[in-house]
Amino acid sequence: SRQCQCVIDGIGANTWELSLASLGLRGICIFFGNASGPVPPVNPLKLIGKSNFICRPKLLDYTASREELLWRSSEVFGWYDEGKLKCSIDRSFPLSETPEGHEYLQSGASTGKVLYDCAKF
Repeated sequence: SRQCQCVIDGIGANTWELSLASLGLRGICIFFGNASGPVPPVNPLKLIGKSNFICRPKLLDYTASREELLWRSSEVFGWYDEGKLKCSIDRSFPLSETPEGHEYLQSGASTGKVLYDCAKF
């Protein structure tokens, strides 16, 4: 079976074990969000089998100055423009339909990003 070099997990408590299990040799798991709750403390010995790494970065430490923010964001937007980074938008709701958008998200039916259009009330 094919395993991952990098897993980026924004869910947390409900997915951390699966995220770690999906890593291949010398893979890294980056936890950045706690949508289902925080990741519990991880025993470092759990990582030794495949020489894995875990990381829990904080955005503000990587955008310490305006110059760094502009540099990093231009790099990411460049990847998007080059087609190296893909974004799947499932649905867009007018801001006035925020409750409906939340219901849609909670239903689990979304297959991509759900956006709120602030220009539409």
